[in-house]
Amino acid sequence: MIEAAPQAQWRAALAEGRFLLQRARGSGTIFFPPRLAEPRSGDTDWEWIEASGMGTVHAVTVIHPRPPEPPRAVVLVDLD
Repeated sequence: MIEAAPQAQWRAALAEGRFLLQRARGSGTIFFPPRLAEPRSGDTDWEWIEASGMGTVHAVTVIHPRPPEPPRAVVLVDLD
């Protein structure tokens, strides 16, 4: 499977320990997960911004798929 450019860029930043979000330049709307265009307007003029690292955790759960898949944490967070 070939990843779209934004997904690949996001994963590369994660590998460096950076959590990036996309922001539409025209509206300032921040959106996630990574995609080619802003979801509501379809605007393709966007930029990467780094998350502040601050936020509020609302829920955490761990999913235990069948072996050999490792457990995965799923977290609901409102980012500042």
